[in-house]
Amino acid sequence: MIRVVLITATMAGLLFLVLGQFIFSVLGLTVPDFVIAGGLVLTVISLRDLVSPETAQPPAPNELMAIVPMGTPLVVGPAAIALIIC
Repeated sequence: MIRVVLITATMAGLLFLVLGQFIFSVLGLTVPDFVIAGGLVLTVISLRDLVSPETAQPPAPNELMAIVPMGTPLVVGPAAIALIIC
């Protein structure tokens, strides 16, 4: 699973290194917009997990789990992408 995480993070990083400025200009975003929005999304997801009354069993590890949430946004998240683009 660690191999899939590293491949996903590397591909995401390289994608934003090569096409990041173009993607942001097409979408009309700036780097600070992206960092704030990404941080807010991660905060909402974290708070939802903290206050959720559900005590469900964690899912069994699988290959998809290596891509989301481990490959992105945990390894290559909003701050890493912003650093790569700048």
